Amino acid sequence: MKNKKIIKDIKKFILGKREFNYLESSNEMLYPIDLEFTLQDENFYYTPKDNQGLPQRYYESVGLTYNPTRMASFTLAHWNRYKIDENKLSLKKFNKALEWFINYHEEGVWYYDFDWNELQAPWLSGMAQGQIISVLTRAYQLTNNPLYKKISLKAIIPFEKKIELGGVVSHLGNDIFFEEYPTNNPKHVLNGYLFSMIGIIDLLSIMKKTDKDYERVKELSENAFKSLEKNIERWDNGYWSVYDLENEKNKIQNTCTISYHSLQIAQLTFIGKEFKSEKIIKVAKRWDGYAKSLYKRLKSLLMKIIYRYKNPAQR
Repeated sequence: MKNKKIIKDIKKFILGKREFNYLESSNEMLYPIDLEFTLQDENFYYTPKDNQGLPQRYYESVGLTYNPTRMASFTLAHWNRYKIDENKLSLKKFNKALEWFINYHEEGVWYYDFDWNELQAPWLSGMAQGQIISVLTRAYQLTNNPLYKKISLKAIIPFEKKIELGGVVSHLGNDIFFEEYPTNNPKHVLNGYLFSMIGIIDLLSIMKKTDKDYERVKELSENAFKSLEKNIERWDNGYWSVYDLENEKNKIQNTCTISYHSLQIAQLTFIGKEFKSEKIIKVAKRWDGYAKSLYKRLKSLLMKIIYRYKNPAQR
C-alpha cells in the first residue's frame, strides 16, 4: 500500500493530476470538497471494511481500527453522490456511517484510539471535529432532527479550549489556530485547520440568528477567518504550498503533495467565497497557477522527496 501511494503521488506530480476540487455550494448542502475520486478507487481509500461496510485501517500501535477522519471523508463522499446522482445506496451508507458517529462520540468528541508520533491514545483532532460537524449538519438538513445540531454544538467546544486544557487551540502570535495534531509543539497543519473552519461554517449555516449559541459560533467563525487571512502567506514558499509550519525557517520545508495542494486550493476557494475575501481567493488562484506549471510541480516533487527522506512518514 505504501509503495503504491508513493508511485501514485509521483505520477500525479508529473501529469499535474488533481483529485480534490471545489464544488459550488447550493441549497442541497453539497460538501464543498469533491471526494468522488475516493469512491471511484474505493479499494485504495476505504478498505478494509468492517461487517457494516464501514472503512477501517491498520496501525502498528493497535492493529485494525477506525479513523474518524477517514470515516468522515467516506460519509461526506457518499452524501455528495446521493445529492448529485440521487443514489439511494449512498444514502444508506451515509446513514450507516452516521450511526457510528452518534454511537462513538464522548460529549461531542471523537477520539483516535491509536498512538500517532508523540500523541498517545486517546487523542482528538480539530480536523476530525470539523469534518464530523459537516456530516452532522447535513444529517440535520436531511432530517431536521435536533440531536444532530445538539451534538454539533458540543463538537465545537474543543475549538474554544487550548491544547493544554483538552482542546485543539494553539496560537500564531495573537491569532488562534485549530490543530489537526494537538501536540505540545504544534505544527500548524493548514488543511486540518481549513477542515475545522468548514465545519464551523456549516454549523453556522443551519442555525438561526435567534438561537442562543448563534453569536458564539459566529464569533468563533470570524476569529478563525481573521487568523487565516492574516497568516495565509506563511504556507506559501514562493512556488508551492506547504503542509505545515514546522520547518518554516528551514530551506527544506514540508511541501504538499499535489493532492494536498489541490485540496488546500479547494478549501481556500470555498472559505474565500463564504467570507467574500479577495485576499484568500487571490491566494487560491495563485496556488492554482503553481499547479499548472510543470517546473514548479517537479521542483515541489524534488523538495517533497528530500523532506520525506529526512522525515519518514508514520503508518
